[in-house]
Amino acid sequence: GHPLDQYGVIIESLKRVIPVAELAEAGDRRPVTVAGMISSLRQIYTKKGQPMCFMQVEDLTGEVEVIVFSDLFERHQNALQEDKVILLSGHTDIKEEEAVKIIAREISFLPQEPRQVIIRIDEERTLQELIDLRELLASYHGEIPVYLSFKRDNRLVLTGQESWVREDPRLLQRIEELLGPDCVRVSATGSSAPA
Repeated sequence: GHPLDQYGVIIESLKRVIPVAELAEAGDRRPVTVAGMISSLRQIYTKKGQPMCFMQVEDLTGEVEVIVFSDLFERHQNALQEDKVILLSGHTDIKEEEAVKIIAREISFLPQEPRQVIIRIDEERTLQELIDLRELLASYHGEIPVYLSFKRDNRLVLTGQESWVREDPRLLQRIEELLGPDCVRVSATGSSAPA
């Protein structure tokens, strides 16, 4: 299988992600978000001597060239490597008789080992506890998706990326202190949605 297969659940649950094969349909200079793997990367220097790069990003539908200008490249220079799985926002650049390109505006990195945090929300939880939970998650911000599992109506909800977290045992402990024992688990993502 493709290395991206194991990220299927995460990518499917992200809002506004466009498959690479459909980028041309978006039109020129349109804002787009793509999730994919860096398949190649070429660094160059601008006339002012600043580093920037061209990279190929592939998803399960195709490959697109992405242009990363100096300010963004310098911010992520050490992390941008082949085989890294990224979430990329930017805008399309379509010139006549050329393949669509993306000018990158923002890059975030999906975890090397695709994982997710699932937090069980019992019926007796108060609004204040949920607000406290949101603030707690924000203070441990990272790349691991967080799902809320509402026990009452057996519903699973993916939180917005602002509530995604980094791996930290103290976070799990603090969530349990807030919402009770055994209310949180970290699981590897498979090809199906978390239970």
